[in-house]
Amino acid sequence: DYNTQWVTPTSAPVSSVNGLTGAVVLGGEHIAEPVNVLTPAAGVVTIDCALGDYFTLAPTANVTSMVLTNLPAAGKAQTIMIEFTQDTTPRTVAWPVAAKWAGGVAGAVSTGSGAKDVIAFTTFDQGTTLRATIAKAFA
Repeated sequence: DYNTQWVTPTSAPVSSVNGLTGAVVLGGEHIAEPVNVLTPAAGVVTIDCALGDYFTLAPTANVTSMVLTNLPAAGKAQTIMIEFTQDTTPRTVAWPVAAKWAGGVAGAVSTGSGAKDVIAFTTFDQGTTLRATIAKAFA
């Protein structure tokens, strides 16, 4: 037996939600966020967390370093998702030092040409620790 209360969706003006402006619809609707393309420079991938939560990465060389900038303020959390698409030559990724993986074993990206993995980093402490997960080999 469930107690259900029906809420009529309403909108409220906001100045910004992750860089988006306009109206937020409350009561079961969602806010679509932009997907940002990450482009490595000399093997370094810089992720500007102020741009949003969703990123794509299709490197043409090994990723030797990942740097997160503009992390949320104290008392705020953020999860970023990166869709990683493997090159025709298998590329490796060096994860941020703050990345902590379940079981203490760092994830490794798929090696097949065109393979797609989804990597998530969540921080509750301004990036001091990044809880990291990887879902691999999407078809």
